Amino acid sequence: MIAYNYFIGTDIGKTTNAICVIDQLENRKLELTIPNSKTGMETLLKQLNKLPDFRLETTLFCMEHTGIYRQPMVNFFYPVGANLWLQSAVHIKHSLGLKRGKTDKADARLIAKYCIRHQRDQRLFRLTDKALSTIRQLVQQHEQLMEMTKAFTDLSQDYQAMGLVAELKLHEQTSGVALAALRKQLKLVET
Repeated sequence: MIAYNYFIGTDIGKTTNAICVIDQLENRKLELTIPNSKTGMETLLKQLNKLPDFRLETTLFCMEHTGIYRQPMVNFFYPVGANLWLQSAVHIKHSLGLKRGKTDKADARLIAKYCIRHQRDQRLFRLTDKALSTIRQLVQQHEQLMEMTKAFTDLSQDYQAMGLVAELKLHEQTSGVALAALRKQLKLVET
């Protein structure tokens, strides 16, 4: 197992990431909020390089598995050899207990502490085959399209079951185009 010098907890958001860097003794060495973009990652790397004895090889990044919002960090740090650990948000929260006063900064601190305390359980991120990655994305899109389609059809069925003819007619008139587009998109994704 690698002897890490630094542990980075990242609370990933849609537009910004809260970062907390701690050392082996859980002393906070750096806290900042950066844009969730390539520019933000460049800023983070510049700040990390100012830390004494900083090297990517001896640093463990930990973040919640947040779907597409994790992409800027993964796309920037994975190719340069960073040790990235993506963990379930539920797992992190359960292991640390419930906390009050939730902020992004506080969450980044908790993730950093989780990172150091559970490092023996780490499972470093590895890119999957490109085709598998594409299939996963399509499956996710398919599920979302199915949920939206179901929402439209469930409402139609509810109106029909309740005998609300006028409401059903209005719903079909106002949502028919959207429902047709969703079904067309579903067929495209399935293909």
